Amino acid sequence: MDFPPLAWPAELHDDHFMLLDESRLPDTVEYIRVDDYDGAVAAIRAMQTRAFGQLLTVFYALILTARKAVSSATLQGAMDTACGALNASRPTFAFQDYTDRVRAWTDEALQRGDPHPADTIVRRIMELLDRIKKMRLNRARIAADLFDDGDRILTHCNTSGELLLTARFCRTQSKGLTFFATETRPYFQGRLTAWELSTDGFDVTLISDNRVASLLNAGRCSKVITGADRVALNGDIVNKTGTRQLAMLAHRFGIPFYAFVQEPGTTATGEDVPIEYRDGKEVVRFRGEDVYPAGTDAFYPAFDMTPHRYITALITFEKILKPADL
Repeated sequence: MDFPPLAWPAELHDDHFMLLDESRLPDTVEYIRVDDYDGAVAAIRAMQTRAFGQLLTVFYALILTARKAVSSATLQGAMDTACGALNASRPTFAFQDYTDRVRAWTDEALQRGDPHPADTIVRRIMELLDRIKKMRLNRARIAADLFDDGDRILTHCNTSGELLLTARFCRTQSKGLTFFATETRPYFQGRLTAWELSTDGFDVTLISDNRVASLLNAGRCSKVITGADRVALNGDIVNKTGTRQLAMLAHRFGIPFYAFVQEPGTTATGEDVPIEYRDGKEVVRFRGEDVYPAGTDAFYPAFDMTPHRYITALITFEKILKPADL
């Protein structure tokens, strides 16, 4: 099954990569050139890439760093510097779980005297990305088992193409699905979800973020599914701000709530995950234009934590689990 643009939003070249600018979607499908880890950090911080796109950006930036190291003697320092900068780009994401792995590969290659350590690092990263692509496709296939013909599904933010992949698997099983997507302010990622689903032929309705309770109360939604930027060992998730209210409302109305999750790492609970607080100006402006009166203050935590008690099941790369079983 082909990956949609948001599921693999970058293309690697010898000395740069082209990155899908999600801040321009769905009005314009535009790619930006990234030449090094500094450019990658800038794109991540500016929200030009999000969710899985950020992880892909991290890996491609490390590939470029390895390729551009002038010698084995400078490789270690270059990789350490790049990893540190990428880890600090956004505090809520666990990039360090992956950059530590790349650092370990670098150490191994240098300690054993590999004649071409940079090539070894690039090969291992590409092998990992190939496994991740297969794992994401498998997770979408697993998620399709959660849905039935006629389901009306509510989602929030954007799952980097994985909800679309799930919907495609359902279509091959003759399951007819319809979708509701929240706007997801202030960056309107819901527009991206509506764009990719509708472009692929699925029935999707965009709703404002404040219509969720009314939608669920009216019985117009049968299931809720979101992504998760982090998952803790107890099953708590951290995702785009506004996810918690969806889960709480779904619990209140007896509607199943599901989340795509990554490896949990070592974080014990969702309370232990640092929440990124972004500049409030991002709430009062849209694409550089003021949409509120000058001097208006805004509060913008980019994520919130959803306790495991509101989550019906977690969709891992291998199986569907109850939070308590994670």
